[in-house]
Amino acid sequence: AYVTPNPDAQPPAWKNRFLIDGGTANFRSGWQSDDRVLVLMGENGSARKTLHDHVDGTSFVMGAYGDLLVTDTGYYKPDVRNNAVTANAPSHNLILIDGKGAAEKGLLNDWGDRDAFIENTIDGENLSYAESRQEYDSAQITRGVAFVRERYFVMADRLDPEETTSHEYRYRIHAYAGYDLDGEVILETHGPHIKRENGSLQVFTASSAESTVVEEPPYTPLYVPHVHSLISGEGDHTVTDSVSTGIAPDFLTILAPYKTGTISGEHAPLSVTPIECSRGAAWLIEGEEHLDIAWIRENDAPTTLTLPSGDTIETDAAFVLLGLSDSLGFLSRGSYLKRNGESRLTADANSQITATE
Repeated sequence: AYVTPNPDAQPPAWKNRFLIDGGTANFRSGWQSDDRVLVLMGENGSARKTLHDHVDGTSFVMGAYGDLLVTDTGYYKPDVRNNAVTANAPSHNLILIDGKGAAEKGLLNDWGDRDAFIENTIDGENLSYAESRQEYDSAQITRGVAFVRERYFVMADRLDPEETTSHEYRYRIHAYAGYDLDGEVILETHGPHIKRENGSLQVFTASSAESTVVEEPPYTPLYVPHVHSLISGEGDHTVTDSVSTGIAPDFLTILAPYKTGTISGEHAPLSVTPIECSRGAAWLIEGEEHLDIAWIRENDAPTTLTLPSGDTIETDAAFVLLGLSDSLGFLSRGSYLKRNGESRLTADANSQITATE
């Protein structure tokens, strides 16, 4: 408040910033209001063990085109003798297993939830990437986020179970819209469609299980998970879940923002189409000047994916991205990526991730 602004100040030269020790991965396309921004959480050690810490390892927030679209729920504490009711996993944008995340936070210095870690980062123009990893009681969650062409995000949630029993899994989104907030949320076949005045977001989620059902959890005013305490005040917002049941299915999500009211051009809605595959999930993402494929596969899944065009993609990786109109490629936990039998990307056995732009 006492500093005179520097009239010659300029935006930072960097855009993406991965703070390993602090536990956040920050993606952005630029510093203007229309730019796309996502923050992925992965705090550990002293960065996590603070009095106001929440069970939000692997959670994220996202905005685009001047509007916040996926939100944190803030610090709603109606009982001063207890933690904020928004402190635990259901109030964050996480994978929930039977409705739960990591261990709940206790009082004072009973930190409860386990450390999360930001790992395996790439800072590029057409492809940036980071992972957040955390242990639950029944599985390890590794959430990878790829920022593709500074236009949209691909989120790959891989689950490594501690047991081979079936559970209910929820990919949860807290929309900065609905109820006491401006904007609306429409539940569509593959996920929520969040519409605000300037920016909107279509979410497309599939899992490696046979089916994924989109629903809103039961709503009670000023109660978890819909309650928030934000700059706008206390109130409720829309919460959605993409639900699968099985033995640790993986999830693949496309977060496709667009400029509200735009029907053509660079900032219009993207075309996102599911591709049928076994023991995995795949999406075809088409924009004005690009056509991309995202594919996540379980360890014993087929290594060949046939596209609607008849082209084939081959890989032994857990997760791949491939530009069908240029040289963009990415693979995680694998050694090769081919298109129509021709090599597009290779990696050595010790590489966790490999990419080319």
